[in-house]
Amino acid sequence: MSDLDALRDRLDDADRRILEAIADRFEIIRAIAAYKGANDVPMMQPARVSVVQEHYAQAADRIGIPSEHLRSVATSLIAAACDLETRLMADGEPLNTPEHG
Repeated sequence: MSDLDALRDRLDDADRRILEAIADRFEIIRAIAAYKGANDVPMMQPARVSVVQEHYAQAADRIGIPSEHLRSVATSLIAAACDLETRLMADGEPLNTPEHG
């Protein structure tokens, strides 16, 4: 195995961990949607959006990449989360499992 192949294997493993983290994030979003639906909390929370985007921007600074790149990741994740929450809250179904999305 070449050095490049070994580095690509490490990159593939990092991507696998990222995807697992995203799956975990969306399981939590399902629980948040259930909570919001049960407690009449509005889906959109603009202050929370800003907090998440700022966390990503600060992480970018720590790891040495332009913050706009991770802000873009945060914005994409937030958009997908809002879409999922909107659909789940509109359905009024139990929201614990991926089958309900």
